[in-house]
Amino acid sequence: MPIVTVEIVGGEEVACVASALATRLGEALAAPAGSVWVQVRSVPSCAYAENGPEQPPPVFVRVLARGDASAQRAGAIAAAVAQIVGRPLERVHVICEPDANGRVFFGGAPDPR
Repeated sequence: MPIVTVEIVGGEEVACVASALATRLGEALAAPAGSVWVQVRSVPSCAYAENGPEQPPPVFVRVLARGDASAQRAGAIAAAVAQIVGRPLERVHVICEPDANGRVFFGGAPDPR
């Protein structure tokens, strides 16, 4: 039941990638069909800045899932997102939320899985 939110800075040029991301992230996470949910948001370039030299705009990926976060899992997620949105791997930042077990309720009921 991973729930993934992808925020693409300057993503105005990235159109309709949610389905491709869901498929590729499902593969990267070895998740069964229908169990990975993806939301994509575009952040206008004028709404993001970082200090220092100019770099390609980043992509922020927040993952809410069961189990502990790992570098291997984050690497697979970053690679999948970079491939689909066409950004350098080093500009894809994965933020793993705390373990979702007991924190996500579907229709007000705990996830039975």
